[in-house]
Amino acid sequence: MVQIGVVMIKPCKKCGSVERYKNGCCAPCAREYNRRWKEANSEKVKEDYRRWKKANPEKVKENARRWRKANPEKTKESSRRWRKANPERAKEQSRRWKEANPEKVKENTRRWREANPEYGRRWRKANSGKKNIPSDIEQDDVLDDEDSTELIQ
Repeated sequence: MVQIGVVMIKPCKKCGSVERYKNGCCAPCAREYNRRWKEANSEKVKEDYRRWKKANPEKVKENARRWRKANPEKTKESSRRWRKANPERAKEQSRRWKEANPEKVKENTRRWREANPEYGRRWRKANSGKKNIPSDIEQDDVLDDEDSTELIQ
């Protein structure tokens, strides 16, 4: 017998633990029993879980949100793998989000440009000679101002 405070607790006959649930059952033994039962009845456990998820969609969403917040690296890695495996769906999803959130896109672009000014300078330098032309016309097909004045004369 182990005395905790004023209460005397009998050790478990199977494992010797004094850890008990409120109903008096040995906690380690009960966990082991439940683990074996779930292993033996995995289909029933899965079906019960499916029913619970269907009946509690808000709790499922909240649990998923908490997990993503607690595991940001795993979330990023999972998202990266999904995008790599589904490039067309990822592209379409991104396009729809951008169409639905133009203000957020504009704000994100502005913040990125402020944080990365060297890219803007490099891009302007690399593209300073190009004209703003439709994509179906080649850059070489466009006459420069100098070329056009020769043709006029």
